[in-house]
Amino acid sequence: MVLSAATSIRAAAAVLELFTRYLPFTDQAPCANSGRLWLLRVGLFRLNCPKEKADDWVWLMDHTLQLGPYKCLIILGIRLSAWEADRPLAHQDMTLLNLTPMAQSSGERVHEQLLAAVEKTGVPLAVVSDEGSDLKRGMEFFQQDHPAVRHQHDMKHKNALLLKKELSRDPCWGEFVTQANRTKLGTTQTALAFLNPPGLKSKARYMNLDTLVNWGQRTLEYLDASDGAADRPADHGKLKEKLGWLRSYRPALKRWSELLAVAARPRAWSKEAFILRSATNCGRNSTGWRRRRRRGG
Repeated sequence: MVLSAATSIRAAAAVLELFTRYLPFTDQAPCANSGRLWLLRVGLFRLNCPKEKADDWVWLMDHTLQLGPYKCLIILGIRLSAWEADRPLAHQDMTLLNLTPMAQSSGERVHEQLLAAVEKTGVPLAVVSDEGSDLKRGMEFFQQDHPAVRHQHDMKHKNALLLKKELSRDPCWGEFVTQANRTKLGTTQTALAFLNPPGLKSKARYMNLDTLVNWGQRTLEYLDASDGAADRPADHGKLKEKLGWLRSYRPALKRWSELLAVAARPRAWSKEAFILRSATNCGRNSTGWRRRRRRGG
């Protein structure tokens, strides 16, 4: 139920408890903790079971979110043979190669785990990461012994770094973010709370700039519509006081929106290319292809 039907562990235990009332020779059902321990054993087996050694592995490496003093270094692997198969990629194509809790991560410790992963799969073709300082340093150590292994920067983080570099040179952007934060403080728990600007995340904020820019453009449209409306909102004066500053950023918002559209285009293109390749590989004469064509898919 948990693995195949997306049932929670507690719900699965409750369902089993219900069925034990109607099954002969059964007077007990496993509790939720039993199910959790079984799943942990399955996960431990999947992590430690032998992996197929091949020369077409690509690894994806990153840290999980901080949990107390720890975060986990995770290395996932995918075979290029799965990528090139005549079907879309599936979750089962990904293999967990390493899961190591770390109170402090360093290039040396990352290098140790990369070497441990080599013992499981052989030397990979490439390693993809966000090029955090410890991951980058670990790959530098790793490439000293394996210079043919490429270290690839993932597309989303690369875009975020380019946006950061571009916007850090724009003083207007910093002023806009400051004004948005002040507005949030001034409109929370007021009649204008529905116009609160979204907060930027403390981590990876340059991967989520579109929410703030879109808010600015939509709020400008609301301001313009309110000015010309016969039945203005009762707090129209408050609206102009708290959010009228956005009008001075109209050209900047248009410029930033275009910049974000340019940054998003490579990701959209890669997804479209992958979907097209998968559909083509499925075969135009297949039943699935004809069914999708009839539906307009």
